[in-house]
Amino acid sequence: MKLKTKNMLLAAIFAAIIAICAQIVVPLPFSQVQFSLSVLAVFLCGGVLGIRYGCLSVLVYLLLGRCGLPVFGKFMGGPSALFGPTGGYMVAYPLMVVTIGLCMKLFPKQGFAAYFFSMLASLIICYLFGSAWLAISAHMTFGAAVTAGVVPFVVFDALKAALAAYLCVLLRKRLKLE
Repeated sequence: MKLKTKNMLLAAIFAAIIAICAQIVVPLPFSQVQFSLSVLAVFLCGGVLGIRYGCLSVLVYLLLGRCGLPVFGKFMGGPSALFGPTGGYMVAYPLMVVTIGLCMKLFPKQGFAAYFFSMLASLIICYLFGSAWLAISAHMTFGAAVTAGVVPFVVFDALKAALAAYLCVLLRKRLKLE
């Protein structure tokens, strides 16, 4: 496997972007899950970098947080943050990137619609892992976890997917990744 310097640099930059976006949070009083922009950054990783470098970027972010660097939401880091109630959403990030990459291969034209629907498909993975993890860690039913960890976020996550799809089309052209 040959790694290109430009793509390695982009993977590092996107790991930093995820860490920055994870700090833009709005706590919700009725849920253990907070609103953040980290999903937007993961969408961009999958759409701009593709499977190999997107996964590398997300795994670097998760590893940095696991090692204790405060890159997770609310400047948290360490195993307790990764394995807490919202850990399932973060564990799903590499799978989201893979889903975006695989779905993009189904579309002959790599335009806005292809990116948008690929990102929506990846959200299903995120929601499934996140809800299951939340249910187990918070000792609640799966339905209660979906109500607390998915329902309040669907509209906002769809808007993030639309913004990310638009940005992916622009960035891939500007970065000459096509």
